[in-house]
Amino acid sequence: MKKIVKRLISVLAAATVLTAFAPTASADVPYRSYNYNSYGEAVESANIYEPYLVLSGEKINAGGFIAPNDVFVKGDILYILDSGNNRIVKYGLTDKAVSEYLVSDNGNSVELNKATGIYVDDGGTVYIADSGNQCVWVCGADGAVKAQVTKPETEYFQEGLEFLPRKVVGDAVGNIYVQCTGVYEGLVIFDSELDFSGFFGSEKVQTTAQLLRNYFWKQFMTGEQKEAMANYVPSEIYSMDMSADNFLYTITPGSLVSGLSYKQSADSIRCLNPKGSDILESFMSKDVSRAFDNENRYLNFIDICYSESGFINVIDNKQGRIYQFDNNMQLVSAFGGVGDYTGTFQQPIAVESYGDDILVLDSIKNTVTFFSLTKTGETVHRALTLYNDGNYTASIEPWYEVMEANPNFQLAYIGVGNALFNEGEYKRAMEYYEIARDTTGYSNAYREYRVMFMRENFIWIALLLVAVCVIFKAFKAILNKKGIFLSKRLYATDFGMVLYSSFHPMVGFDRLRTRKIKSNAFLVFVYLLLVLLGVCEQQYMGKAFVIIDSSEVNIISVALVRLALLLLFVVANWAFSELMTGKATFSQICTFTAASLMPYIISGFIRVIMSRFLVENEAVFMSVVLSVGIICSFVVLMVAFAVFHEFELGKSLFSFVATAIGMLLIVVLVFLIYNLTQNVIDFIKTLFSELMFRINS
Repeated sequence: MKKIVKRLISVLAAATVLTAFAPTASADVPYRSYNYNSYGEAVESANIYEPYLVLSGEKINAGGFIAPNDVFVKGDILYILDSGNNRIVKYGLTDKAVSEYLVSDNGNSVELNKATGIYVDDGGTVYIADSGNQCVWVCGADGAVKAQVTKPETEYFQEGLEFLPRKVVGDAVGNIYVQCTGVYEGLVIFDSELDFSGFFGSEKVQTTAQLLRNYFWKQFMTGEQKEAMANYVPSEIYSMDMSADNFLYTITPGSLVSGLSYKQSADSIRCLNPKGSDILESFMSKDVSRAFDNENRYLNFIDICYSESGFINVIDNKQGRIYQFDNNMQLVSAFGGVGDYTGTFQQPIAVESYGDDILVLDSIKNTVTFFSLTKTGETVHRALTLYNDGNYTASIEPWYEVMEANPNFQLAYIGVGNALFNEGEYKRAMEYYEIARDTTGYSNAYREYRVMFMRENFIWIALLLVAVCVIFKAFKAILNKKGIFLSKRLYATDFGMVLYSSFHPMVGFDRLRTRKIKSNAFLVFVYLLLVLLGVCEQQYMGKAFVIIDSSEVNIISVALVRLALLLLFVVANWAFSELMTGKATFSQICTFTAASLMPYIISGFIRVIMSRFLVENEAVFMSVVLSVGIICSFVVLMVAFAVFHEFELGKSLFSFVATAIGMLLIVVLVFLIYNLTQNVIDFIKTLFSELMFRINS
């Protein structure tokens, strides 16, 4: 009762806070920021960022921009690659000074042609990816060309392949990474002397059913036919950014599904170490990760930026949103949108950071929009920074502030849970992980709490086990002394005989068949156990494996689904036995089907009980128990086929497969009948409406 009252108070408090904050959030900015709650649902959240400045060429007296393609911040200077005007505009973020960066080669002006990427190193050297001129211009701070990087003369580049650089970045030791259109081997690396060094960070080709099918058929094709087929190559990296510690953050687009609005695989975000290995791990909870992956298939990430404060920012040009993640790939916020208002975009093309601020370039609006942290955003960043720096206790207070401002902010609960876990307060950490539905975090905290509990209560647990064993033996001895044998009394009934057959199928089923024993009570008993097992699996599984709100459990749906499956199996097996001269009647099939389910049901309940004491990395023990139950039920079923249908082993196996196919055919037939019925009803309605219209007219 106390728990229910606490939950009601929490819900009312959350609703009050949300009501208080909702008008402010919608009044300040023209978009609604969102995140995911613990159920993986996208929910409105307090704004982490808000727009505060929009720069255009006219506003800074530099002349209008035309289709700008990239921005880069170095120190306090903003470089805007104004591709439509084939120029670079420099803007001082502190002194507001504006100038044009002019590229010249031996005193002659160089005209940029479809330049799409710009990078400036610590020494002030400017690198410009110019696909129109098929080169990367390497220029000094004054704009004078120091070198020109062109297509490497190497066997690793396909003959006839054009050198079309799109993006360029560099690391601390002077290596230059160039992303080129049409190059699938990864980024092209040039060393500090601008000599070709190789390729870096190629994506692996994903193994799909279509790929395997085409590979199989290629084994039987001629050379001409193989050339006519599509080649499977890695996706080329689309955008990238280098962190101060020489880790390369990249975006690789997912594979498109022809004719559909979504992708077969989502866009991938990677963090590549100097060896080219992806070291970015996602610590999103399962529900949130599943929801984001599903949404990601409808997005189109076009640029990425790693901010100095340690956050990953990517921009999607379909919805016009910026997605910010922390170092653990947990979504901090998604904000922005498509529109004409400040803070929304028509065609976002590039994202950059300046301290904690985020800059977004729009190639249609021809503007750069600046976003700064709100008070809530500052609190979130402070909490994440404190935690990532190892100040776990200090991070708890700002997380509580975030919860007060935004009760749906799942990352706050995970943050408090992580902090409490690292402080050794495992029981309290479990409470916050449960609210966040973070089964992995809950499992880790429960594992440590379990060790502590066993150490503190080992003697009492041992005494309890001994007491249970003594009481059981004493009870059994008393019954035996009085000549009461429960098993014999139970097996003397029809119900008991069917139950006996579940564990002694050879003898039991033979007795059931010869004596024509059946028990409707046993059928109802097994069905109720199946429904109870389904409810327990949904509501009482250990929270280290699944955390479900009890209000989500629908007993009626569980009961109907399991009843439908049982009826499908019985009807399909009876129909098949009629065709294959099986001897079992419909009632006998019902009886032995129920009996064969008992091992599975018992193992299922044992699995649920085990889940209350085990953690994620011990799930194999639960799988073993359930597998044993399924195998035992299958063996009992095969014996039943042999005894009642009088099938041999091979025919019994074939009967099982045919029954499964029959179940599928029945489902298809029911669906077709339902569809046909709906069409007939719609036709009658249309006909009736037409008749009424003509009568009235």
